Parts: sequence; structure tokens; C-alpha cells
Amino acid sequence: MACILPTGRCVFLKSLFWASNNDARMTSYLLEEDQPLNDLMRPGDIVFLDRGFNDVLPQFEARGLQVLMPSFLNPNQGQFTQQQANAN
Repeated sequence: MACILPTGRCVFLKSLFWASNNDARMTSYLLEEDQPLNDLMRPGDIVFLDRGFNDVLPQFEARGLQVLMPSFLNPNQGQFTQQQANAN
């Protein structure tokens, strides 16, 4: 697991997790157990996540962080409209 700033600077790298853990589970663990990670985040910070982190949105929002994530397609929608795609 790595935390990279928008400037490309690597803030931290964490050791390996078992392959049975998904991104959301690993992140949830780090948010609860890793004080250095929590020390990096301030209320109002923006966090960019992909769709694999949907399950941990409440944990980020509880810390006052703004989460930006690509939109999901509606169940009966084959693709995004041009406006939706440009907003992602």
C-alpha cells in the first residue's frame, strides 16, 4: 500500500498484506491502526480514490476529508454521457 501526493512524492509505503485482502479492507485497517497515516491527514484535505475504496468512504468522511471518486454507471446505463465522462 502506498500513499502518493499529487506532486508524485511518495509519502509512505506499507508492508505487504495477504492477497485475500482487498483495497478497502487494507485501507480500513490502516485508518484504524496507523497513527502516522492519520497524522498526515487534516480535515478538509482531498483524497482521490478509485471505485475499489467505496466501502471505506465513511471512514474518510468521518475524519472531515473530501473524497473524490469516479462515478458509477446506473444499472441500465451502457456508458456515461459526455458530460458525466468529462466530470470524472
